[in-house]
Amino acid sequence: MILTFAGYIWCAAAGLCSALATVMMKLSVNQHDAGGWVKLYWLAGAAASYVFGFGAYSQALAKLEITVAYPVMTAVTMSLVACAGSLLLGETINGYKVSACCCCARALCCCRNKVGCHNEKGRPA
Repeated sequence: MILTFAGYIWCAAAGLCSALATVMMKLSVNQHDAGGWVKLYWLAGAAASYVFGFGAYSQALAKLEITVAYPVMTAVTMSLVACAGSLLLGETINGYKVSACCCCARALCCCRNKVGCHNEKGRPA
């Protein structure tokens, strides 16, 4: 049980690193007036974030099945990118983005229980 929980924490860390790298890459292309060095700093930060995320995801795979780890990491990344896009970059949140995040949450529940969102007694979780 502790290994599984730690795996979810590592997946969340990997998703956070991936989302951070995505936002940094977006910020690098938004630097129209800045010099090349500013873009390079954002891209270097994105690369470093991907390296940390790679390490976190490898730790998650040591503790979880890949069919659970990948959807968890992807759902965390999608949700964080949607929030960061709205809050930091001024992008709009529409029904499609919200429904995609809801679908991810449902998929996480199904992956966790492997047969659907039911607890060990067969009742909906």
